[in-house]
Amino acid sequence: MQKFLLLGWTLLVPTMSVFATDHLDSPRSTLDPSADVADLFIFVPEQNKLVIAMDLFTGAGLNTRFSDAVKYQFRIHPFASEKEILSASPDKDTFVLVECTFSLPNEKNQQSGSCGQTLVTNGNKQELTKKATFQVGDFSPKGQFSTAAGLREDPFVLNGGCAFGFDPRCKREPNKDDSFEGLGIKNALNKINTLSIVVELNRDQITNKLGSNLLAFFGEIRTNNVAEKIIDRMGRPEVTNFLMRDDSTKYPYNQESTLAIKQSPFVTNYLQKITEGIFILDTRDQADPSDKTQFDWQGEDLTKLQTLLLADYLVIDASQMSEFSKRPKAGYFSIELELINQGASAGTKKIVAAGGRSTQEDEIDSHITFLINGPKKQVARQDGVPKADIAKSFPYTNAAKKDSFLGAKQ
Repeated sequence: MQKFLLLGWTLLVPTMSVFATDHLDSPRSTLDPSADVADLFIFVPEQNKLVIAMDLFTGAGLNTRFSDAVKYQFRIHPFASEKEILSASPDKDTFVLVECTFSLPNEKNQQSGSCGQTLVTNGNKQELTKKATFQVGDFSPKGQFSTAAGLREDPFVLNGGCAFGFDPRCKREPNKDDSFEGLGIKNALNKINTLSIVVELNRDQITNKLGSNLLAFFGEIRTNNVAEKIIDRMGRPEVTNFLMRDDSTKYPYNQESTLAIKQSPFVTNYLQKITEGIFILDTRDQADPSDKTQFDWQGEDLTKLQTLLLADYLVIDASQMSEFSKRPKAGYFSIELELINQGASAGTKKIVAAGGRSTQEDEIDSHITFLINGPKKQVARQDGVPKADIAKSFPYTNAAKKDSFLGAKQ
């Protein structure tokens, strides 16, 4: 029943499926929506805590449950230095794997889960902490390896018309901050719930074991068998729906091995679609979108951006606190943008950006700001939807909406 209703909803609300981060961007969104990654987060909320989170199943209902046939995995790989960030070269052989699995629901539709934390070095595995077990729906913190999973309100906010610029009310001026207040701009994801997995790790344990504070982070859904086939995955938000947009490209892209995308036989097509998406957004503040001399992303800067977006993972400096604020250097793509702007000296100066991505961040505003502006401009870009007040302590998201659109009817 859930699968049928979600399919109907996708057909009824196409604009949201096109524009909402990784929401509804793979065949799993209709075949097995509890194995469809909608969103991914990594941030440092306070001293010695590293939070990782994954959202799944856009439009989840009150009776929606996690799949017992898959493994929900988070992977954290170290960079040796800032230079490796720009060249998209994290350590492939050493990483921390956090893996969560779920039981079949019982006769009361209750479900339990467990998450484990393992250090993998050249194929050798070392358990870092004892597996944490929990009941789905219990979001109370439990020590240095707190885990929780269940239905939560989707923290993502978006208005596609203003983000992309096809709403005539949201006109952008080249060197003027966006100001869409008072225009009645609505959040397309209002009253939408997702399945959420939240894990709170010991930051120092992770960075000490990996030997670096600079980390690459991505999530994968794999089959719960020996083959461990990748069903869906996510690193950076908006690479698929905002940039690629083409189903025939983004579906296979979402089943690639994240750190092997550069070796994929389809890499040329991926880069072409990503580049087309960059230029669509880059021209949103141009009087003449066809005038290539006005493009903000050109030359070496464009090449670096293409390389970084193709390398589909979040980048964080875990030594710095994530700020739950509007500071432009606090979150998504802030490290990469700083390194691009350092030019030839990139990797020789200490970065000051925290990177990562928190549940507090208005990711769409961050995303369109650096793509529309280019690397040099300091103009505030937005989609006109203010970020809601979201919990700043575990589990860093808000309780599910019982009057959610579609969800309560499933």
